[in-house]
Amino acid sequence: MAPKVIPITITAEQAATGVDLPVQGSGINATFQIPPCRDGDLVPAYLAGNEVRLRIVIVKERSRPNAAIGRFLGAFAVIAAVAGVVVVLVQR
Repeated sequence: MAPKVIPITITAEQAATGVDLPVQGSGINATFQIPPCRDGDLVPAYLAGNEVRLRIVIVKERSRPNAAIGRFLGAFAVIAAVAGVVVVLVQR
């Protein structure tokens, strides 16, 4: 009988260095020792005396907004505020 496959989600950093992943549930406390691996790898592990395979799923990092765009929008807001004050002062 083929071992059961359990998907395990880890970060890219954990995949690069390996990780000891504690798992608790249904009265079972275990620590999976995951070596350095890649997305989709099957890592053998034992759970309650039975062999299982951990299918590694590496979570995709959320892309951060471009910092240059944030600085541009901040500078634009300051320039717009200054221009607004100048227009109000000139109209007086």
